Amino acid sequence: MGGQARLDSIAALKGFRASLIGFAQAAASAIDDLDVELQRGLIWLQQDRYTYWKAKVQRSAQAYTQAKIALNQRIVFERAVQGTPSSCIDQRQALRLAEEQLREAQAGLERVRGWLQLMDRHLSQYRGKVSGLKNLIDSGIPKAIATIDRMVDSLEAYVELVPPQAPVSKQITEKPSVRRPKPDQGGGS
Repeated sequence: MGGQARLDSIAALKGFRASLIGFAQAAASAIDDLDVELQRGLIWLQQDRYTYWKAKVQRSAQAYTQAKIALNQRIVFERAVQGTPSSCIDQRQALRLAEEQLREAQAGLERVRGWLQLMDRHLSQYRGKVSGLKNLIDSGIPKAIATIDRMVDSLEAYVELVPPQAPVSKQITEKPSVRRPKPDQGGGS
């Protein structure tokens, strides 16, 4: 490094400071937006989908129970009236359909439970990774901005310094006299 400072970098420092502030605001806003969307997705799974499939399982279980009761009643009725068991095709078909709907509802509920577990796991990982960036945005960038501000202030103060006037030496301002040697005054040796 040379012995001179490059004072043309003050504007670059100010520009970098402004860019750093812009980045911090944009990053914080993006993280907040992503947090809101993730929370909305989690609420949708927990409240909407889970509630929907749980209610569907309950309705399907009731329909299955009713279909089973209807089949048993039909079998008992046929034995009592005809004395022989009948095929009860309609009731058996209704029972198969109710059983299929119950299995579908249970599978849907299990999928939602799996998605909730997966989402919880991924949210934990996301929060762990983003916490470092949030910490940087919340504390690291303000510290960096304060450092840049101190650097700019120091550089501006340095630039404003007026170099001291060097005292003007008499030797420099006066013309040196040229003396001629005096002629020898006679007498001699």
